[in-house]
Amino acid sequence: MGRPASAGDRRSRLAGSTAEPDTSWPPPANSHDTLPDGSNLCSNAGVETRSHWWNGRWGGLARRDIYLRVDGDRWYVEDRLGGADGTSGWYDLDDEDRALDRVRTQMGTGDGWRQLGG
Repeated sequence: MGRPASAGDRRSRLAGSTAEPDTSWPPPANSHDTLPDGSNLCSNAGVETRSHWWNGRWGGLARRDIYLRVDGDRWYVEDRLGGADGTSGWYDLDDEDRALDRVRTQMGTGDGWRQLGG
């Protein structure tokens, strides 16, 4: 299974989640705190988005997006509720198979999913 970060009293807004996601980004290994103030460098330049799924619903309360990302040998699944301005939960996983299992688990909580990228 994934290793969602323990987030103390943080609560997931993701309906149907079976594990508590980490709601912080970037993951600690990609901390942007090492960039100089005012830098135009992107702190997650090594992160590649492999796939993007959308639940086919419009609107801030209904829209849900799931992204599959990789950074070196770490895999991340972002489950975003509410569109671009919404809230995201992150899952940090050891390999692609586990990451895809997490994607399937998250998509299992609804229908109408469409792959948009990847």
